[in-house]
Amino acid sequence: MLLFHLEKVIGTIKMELQAVVMAGGRGSHMLDLTQGLRPKPFVLVGNKPLIWYTINMLEGAGFSEAIIITLNCVKTHMELVLKEFNMITKVIGISEESDLDTVDSLCLIKDLIKSDVVVLSCDLITDLPFHRLADVHRLHDSSVTMLLCPAKADIENIPGVKQKKKGQQKQREFIGLCPTERLNQRVLFLLNEADLEDDLLPVNQSLMREFPKFQVRTDLHDTHVYLFKKWMINYLTHNKMRSSLRSEVLPYVVQKQFAKSNRFQNGTGEGETNIKMDVNDIFSYVDEDSEKDFIYDLTLAPHERKVNSKSITCYAYIYEEGLCMNANNISLYMEANRVVSKPDSTFLNIQTRVHPSSRVDEKSQVGADCLVGERTEIAERTSVKRTIVGRNCTIGSGVRLSNCVIMDRVHIDNGSNLNGCILCDDVVIGEKCDLKDCFVGDQKKLTAMTRLSKESLVESQAMMEFE
Repeated sequence: MLLFHLEKVIGTIKMELQAVVMAGGRGSHMLDLTQGLRPKPFVLVGNKPLIWYTINMLEGAGFSEAIIITLNCVKTHMELVLKEFNMITKVIGISEESDLDTVDSLCLIKDLIKSDVVVLSCDLITDLPFHRLADVHRLHDSSVTMLLCPAKADIENIPGVKQKKKGQQKQREFIGLCPTERLNQRVLFLLNEADLEDDLLPVNQSLMREFPKFQVRTDLHDTHVYLFKKWMINYLTHNKMRSSLRSEVLPYVVQKQFAKSNRFQNGTGEGETNIKMDVNDIFSYVDEDSEKDFIYDLTLAPHERKVNSKSITCYAYIYEEGLCMNANNISLYMEANRVVSKPDSTFLNIQTRVHPSSRVDEKSQVGADCLVGERTEIAERTSVKRTIVGRNCTIGSGVRLSNCVIMDRVHIDNGSNLNGCILCDDVVIGEKCDLKDCFVGDQKKLTAMTRLSKESLVESQAMMEFE
């Protein structure tokens, strides 16, 4: 009889997850790519829209539905792109003028959230077996679970960037972690270098006593993939003082793991309380899970453990052995194209490197680490190495392309040599041009014999500040 009750309860607490994809950002770190008619979700990586990789990962993980938050101006196009998938996708449009951040967007769809939720950015590219992250969330009954990965160094030569300013460095993120298993980590604190005083980490002694073997990591990247308990969405909805999810909400929740709540201390009996809910107290939102309490009651767990079962906990999973990145700046955009087009790439399920509708002269060479899109023509004696070529392009004879991203409807005339360049839509490159590490914006035309290195040719004639 007891076994029957346990099986029934365990079956009912199996976690369901809803997926929410944030696709309403402007791509502020890659503005030369996202300005004009190319919103961030539709920037092409390996001739696929960036959001394709996030949705493909979710579908492969077994998700049957997803909520996509994007701008109103691209809502219709988003729905067309997503028709390729079998998932049921609900596209929520937001105003271009609203400037909503992640917290505001989650509050906007609060009535659609019926269970725990995974929040992802549309620029995520990963081969992570998603169940590993979900298992950490379930195993530890975590309030928040983060996906971390090793930070990637910038590529040496970034198209259009002459030289990074001397002394210009990204501010470090200090992540305090205590291993529970090899890749499962309890998150103890999240600190930004800008918030430190006198370069000292504000770690109190009680935390050090409780977790004497914790580590401080600055070599990890936060992928902006978070699994939240449903009550976290309720808390965010009623407490909008913290607008930034990564820099304000998450550090606050992590810190609250070690705070004492009056919620369970003034009850009339064991497990009982007469405390009125305080909408500003995060502990007031923690789930009262009667089924979980029933399991604890069937065990010999002490009362302290039962109380702690209603506390806040934050964990992380570190994905080290595979690919995990956010293609959210020019450097990572170039790296993403390189990775997904590798011969051993599992992302695109490539049957042929050259689309059947394209034509490559038999005297030309297209490397095994290249992709050629639909209706593209490549003339004789042309060499293409480690390069993505888009749709409806014409590449002349004797052209040399290496480490480039060539978007749609680009024309490159005879004898030109391009290395490490990004060419946006409708670019025309004249005869015998020589370009190295250049960024050429939409509809730009370069006359014959042009010689350029590390130049950015966009409307503003200025590359965005690289962070």
